[in-house]
Amino acid sequence: MKLLMRMLMQLIATKSAIHKEIVELYEHEQNLELAIVYFEKAVDLFQSEEVSTSANQCKQKVAQYAAQLEQSHGVGVVLCSFDRHKRLTF
Repeated sequence: MKLLMRMLMQLIATKSAIHKEIVELYEHEQNLELAIVYFEKAVDLFQSEEVSTSANQCKQKVAQYAAQLEQSHGVGVVLCSFDRHKRLTF
């Protein structure tokens, strides 16, 4: 049972790291909508690992990018594109 739990935690940690790498790619491409989606997925994973510092850092980025999108496109566009991309799975 302990081995199974350890393996599960390693899988979650790996998935968190992959999501952060995906976010970095979207940040580099200036695709803030998808960066937000994957930051939120990373938040969920970090919270499940009880890594609150990393979860909080991701939440700050989500707020920052959402504010940038709101300023450049308006609230309606942000919510519409956010909903569309939120359905993506990894």
